[in-house]
Amino acid sequence: MPSWFAKVFKRAASGPAPSQASTAPSTDINRAENERFGRLNPVEPNHTETDAPEPRAPRKLIEPPPFPEEEANSSGGQGIRIKARVGGDFYSCIFMVDRPVLDGYSAWFPYADMAAGRSPLAESIFEVRGVNSVLIHGMNVAVTRDPMIREDWEETARAIGARIREHLESGESVVNETFFEGLPSEQEIKEELERVIETMINPGIAAHGGAIALDRVEGNTVYIHMMGGCQGCAASAITLKQGIHQVFREAVPGIGAILDVTDHAAGDNPFFRELPPGMSANA
Repeated sequence: MPSWFAKVFKRAASGPAPSQASTAPSTDINRAENERFGRLNPVEPNHTETDAPEPRAPRKLIEPPPFPEEEANSSGGQGIRIKARVGGDFYSCIFMVDRPVLDGYSAWFPYADMAAGRSPLAESIFEVRGVNSVLIHGMNVAVTRDPMIREDWEETARAIGARIREHLESGESVVNETFFEGLPSEQEIKEELERVIETMINPGIAAHGGAIALDRVEGNTVYIHMMGGCQGCAASAITLKQGIHQVFREAVPGIGAILDVTDHAAGDNPFFRELPPGMSANA
C-alpha cells in the first residue's frame, strides 16, 4: 500500500489504535505539532478576547476550468457533447457526457488487459497513448494517465473524447455480457466492505479522530461518508484514494466506482485544515 497511509493500516493490524492525543496546548511541543499539522490552536487560559487568534478564512477549492465543449460530430447527427476536466493531481481527467454512458453499474479497469473482451469502449480508450486506467460510471468516464507524461492534457483529452463520442454514436454496448460474469451481488459487497471498515479502516484512522461508514451500494457502485476528523480534512482525498480505494478493491475486486458523499463543508473538527509540507494527493 503506497505512501504514509500504509503505516496507519499496519499499526491497526498490529494492535489497537492509540487513543487520540489531547489537543490542550500544555507544552511548546504540542503547540509546534499543532502548527505543523495545520490545526487551529485553542486559546490558552488567561487570554482575553482581545488577544485571541483571528479565525482562519475558509479553505477554497480551486479546480482547473474544463476544456471547451467539442463541436458535435456533424456526421453522427447525435449532437453528443462532452466536457473534460483535469484533476488537481494533473494525471487524471473526468469526461462528462450529456447522456448516460453506463447505467446501474460502474466499470473499473486498472489496466488494458482487464478491459479486453469486457468493454469495447474501455479498450478503445486504452489505445490512446499513456492511458493507465478507465472508470465508467453514469454519465462520466474517468481516465488516469502515466504521471511521467508532463505535456498538457488537451491533445490527449480530445483523442479520448472523440473515441467516447464515436463509440456512443455507433450504438455498440459499453460493456459485454462477460463483464457481469462473477460480479458480486449488492449484499455480498455490503457485507464484505462493512467487515473491512470495522476491522481495518476505522481502527487505523481512529488515531486521527476519524471514521467512515458505508452509506449504500447500488449495483457494484459504493457510496461512503466520512465522519469526525475526516470530515472536512484537507487530507481526505489522500485517505480515499491511497487508503480506502485500495483496501476496498483488494477485498472485493468486482466493485466499480467508490464515491464519497460526505458534506465536507460541514466538518467542524478536521484533523488537517491544510496539508502539511510534502504531503499531496498524488504522493
